[in-house]
Amino acid sequence: APVSKTGGCRFDSCSACFDFRLLTGRRTHLCASPKGIHWVMAEKKEIAAPSFFSELFQVDLYKPSMGRIVRQVVFFTLLVLFILAGWRLRTTFSMENTTNGLTLFLAVSAAGAWFSYRLVNYPRMADFLISVEGEMSKISWPSKTELIRSAIVVIVVMIILAILLWLFDTVWFQLFTWLGIIPAADGSTTGGI
Repeated sequence: APVSKTGGCRFDSCSACFDFRLLTGRRTHLCASPKGIHWVMAEKKEIAAPSFFSELFQVDLYKPSMGRIVRQVVFFTLLVLFILAGWRLRTTFSMENTTNGLTLFLAVSAAGAWFSYRLVNYPRMADFLISVEGEMSKISWPSKTELIRSAIVVIVVMIILAILLWLFDTVWFQLFTWLGIIPAADGSTTGGI
């Protein structure tokens, strides 16, 4: 609850103020004071954040020079997903050889392209992607030789572990076959004991 002077309740004591935003975009308080309940309008006009649906029909770019690589990757990934969805819809409704199938595919792809374009230019999403690219630039990436050495180590360790697991499996299988727990290949269950 806002306090008197700073919250727009003038010099009266505001024990309980509720914040309302009217269609005018101004902050309005319903305040209870010793003089009674009254409405108080704030002096500053607030700037409301644009909703996604109002941004969907804009054409402009939001901070076009910032976060370009991550935004392009996200755009093309979403575009591929929408193209695949359009293709799948076309085949699901058995419209492969019809004009309606092609129209459906093109409509879903075009709507997906526009949605993807607007999503990466939506201010909140764009700011997030810009910060992702900023964090990605702080990573110390390995050099080519370090990458090759690390890949070789991982592959060699995987091969050694696979051989060890195969050996353990073979030893335990032979032991359980000899003990008669697992039937032998010829069907007999008599073991070595």
